[in-house]
Amino acid sequence: MVSLSGATTASINEGLPGTGNVSASGSVINTEPGTYSWIAGGYDILSAPSFGTLTITQNTANDEGGYTWSFVVDSDDPALDGLDAGQSLDITFNIRVRDTSFNNANGYASTVNGSAVVDTHQVTITIFGETEVCFARGTEILTDLGPRRIETLRVGDLVLTRDNGLQPLRWISASKVSQDRRRGNSQLDPVAIAPDAFAPGVPNKTLRVSPQHRLLMEGPQVNLLLAQDAALASAKSLVNGDSIYECGAEVADLEYWHIVLDQHEIVFANGCPAETLHFGDVALSTLTKAQMEELDAIFPDLTKRQGDLAHAEMRGFEGQVLSRALKPTPATPEDRAV
Repeated sequence: MVSLSGATTASINEGLPGTGNVSASGSVINTEPGTYSWIAGGYDILSAPSFGTLTITQNTANDEGGYTWSFVVDSDDPALDGLDAGQSLDITFNIRVRDTSFNNANGYASTVNGSAVVDTHQVTITIFGETEVCFARGTEILTDLGPRRIETLRVGDLVLTRDNGLQPLRWISASKVSQDRRRGNSQLDPVAIAPDAFAPGVPNKTLRVSPQHRLLMEGPQVNLLLAQDAALASAKSLVNGDSIYECGAEVADLEYWHIVLDQHEIVFANGCPAETLHFGDVALSTLTKAQMEELDAIFPDLTKRQGDLAHAEMRGFEGQVLSRALKPTPATPEDRAV
């Protein structure tokens, strides 16, 4: 009996491709002289996945038979665009593959007599919401010495937090986002918050953050919406196309900066309350191996330090409702200048 085996699960971030192998394998007993090879018998996609494009390519290396599937997410699909950090969506698809094994000596394999063997392969893909949570280069963070550009900060510097006063910076790192990675994936482009978008002086100059970076929203609208004085909202959920807008076209060389304190905190970035990096599984998965090794050295119990968020978090649609309640403050070309 010939059966199919290979990767049946994959985890990918919104807008990035995931791949896995569907390969023909099993036990075909060679009772005749010669060498067995695999002939592709074809495939059917029994249930195509939503939210992207599935392609299948026949394997040819080493006569291994079978197929390789590749799935590319449509990051502009509304169902995926609404995924917040930490949220995920599972999709499945089924592939039916027909393969025939044969013996080069006599033209068929005695175990299957040259007949096609059919098996079905189900693949499950988990799509995570885009998870870059960071500040763009040039952001000014409020410290004990006043506002300082984030790229000038060093470990040990004292950063002013909203809830716990001055706290030492424990880790800082940067990630450059290449043009190749950005191409066709607008979810990696920053969101800009114009001066005075939330209140007079908040922010005090244009603030650029990654789409999933959470900002602390306060005021009567928040209380009316959530019955809380303050809550975190992702930048992308607040986009109104005016005072809060996608600004990828304004930033040619995109560099994101991550900062970590002893716990999840709210700091002041260009005068706007915004979160530091939170030790969540999904957020940490976006860091490079070198960055994770640095964090592991500083926080040996990293997986135990995830803790709670500094404040409650709004869902995506709640941020959109709040954004519509905010009075837009049109940003001038001078305000939007890098």
